[in-house]
This record gives sequence, C-alpha cells and structure tokens, in this order.
Amino acid sequence: FEIQMRLSLEGIGAALTWDDGYTTIESLIPGGSAERSGLLEPKDKITAVAQGSGPFEQVIDMPLRDVVKLIRGKKGTVVRLTILRQTPKDTFRNIITLTRDKINLQDEAVRLVYTTSKQKDRTLKIAIIDLPSFYGDLTKRTRSCFEDMRKLVVQAQKEKADGIILDLSKNGGGLLSEAVRIAGLFINRGNVVATQDNRSQVDVLKDDMEGLEFTGPLVVLTSRLSASASEIVSGALQDYGRAVIVG
Repeated sequence: FEIQMRLSLEGIGAALTWDDGYTTIESLIPGGSAERSGLLEPKDKITAVAQGSGPFEQVIDMPLRDVVKLIRGKKGTVVRLTILRQTPKDTFRNIITLTRDKINLQDEAVRLVYTTSKQKDRTLKIAIIDLPSFYGDLTKRTRSCFEDMRKLVVQAQKEKADGIILDLSKNGGGLLSEAVRIAGLFINRGNVVATQDNRSQVDVLKDDMEGLEFTGPLVVLTSRLSASASEIVSGALQDYGRAVIVG
C-alpha cells in the first residue's frame, strides 16, 4: 500500500510472477537498475538470490512474496541473482550483480491529454485528466496527487480547455485527505464527506480552500473499478451540482 501511495520503491525495478515453481521476470520497470544493466530480460527465471557477497539462497518453489523480500532492499545495496534463461537453441545459467535503486512509478501518476469534440459548428477542446489513484507520501510530504492534479488543472485552464473529463474509471481509492483536497479544486469551500465511528462520533472532512481552480464544465468518468475515495469525490461533485457523473 505504501509503494502504491508513494509511487516509488527501492529495489531492482522488475515486475515478477510465479510460474510452475519459478520466480520469473514479467517485465522491467523503465529507469530501474535491471533495465539499465541490460542483463535481465522478460521470461528469465530467478533460481537463487544472494545479498552482496554473501551466500546464495535457492528460491525454486519459494513463495513469490518471500522471493520479493529477498530481492527488494535499500537504495545502494547490492543483490546477486542466478538467472536461468531459455532460448530456442540453448538453456544457460548466469550470475548477475545489481545495485538497488529508487524507482519512480510514473505510469501510476496523474496525467493530462487533450481530445476534441465537434458540437454543431464549433470544435471544443476537452482536457482528459486520468487519475489512477489518490496517492501521496504522508511521512515525507514529497509526493501529492493533489499538487500534481492542481498543476494539470491550472495548465488546462491556461491552455483554454472548454471542459475537463476527470477519469476515475480505474481508480480504486487511496488517501482520503488527498481526495478531499482534489474535490476542493472544483468547489468553493464546503463539506466533502463525513465519517462516523462506532461511538457515533461524526468527523466532517471539508474543503477550506477559497475559490476554484477550474470553473468550466466538468465530467467525472467512473466504472465498476471506481471505489472508496473515487466514490466520495464523485458523490461530492455531483451533490454540489458541479459535475456530471458518467459510467
């Protein structure tokens, strides 16, 4: 959950899967040490893991979660992997050495694209803002989907977008505090959501920010995958009459 919310991790930068007892490279994360080394390829099988110059530990038939714990580690530390690679002509083993690094999961960050829509004799410029999750780093305050989102909304306003589609169709939730702040980009102060505990104590989370970052037409795109904080933001914007919910 912390990795998903912070959009970063420390490791070799490889997505792993488990296949018939073998931990297998599914894909390489762009910018990670595995990709930069050029030593690993998708479908490579990891048979053993060693920390630095320490002894190898066999990982065949080991649960994937445990293998990941062995491979992942702090930035700057070294991990060695025994790799089994099968080609149409041959099968061979190789030992590779990788230095763990910090990997930013940019594919999971909010992003902006534009599209056009013809309405009678007018062509409208529509900004589509895709927000996959309400991410953020609560400890170091180094990453915030609200700050990322606000910059894109301001950009869309400056580039004269006629409307915004906020795409929450793949957003399963995240940090409620970030969701409340994002709702505040489109409403001029007010309550966003209330929670009630088992002692019937009510806590109201509200937008205290004066003004709106975008005053034009707004559509929120949802699907069956939209959940938790996505439903809260969608519901609040609908209740304030600020957005049309589609999906």
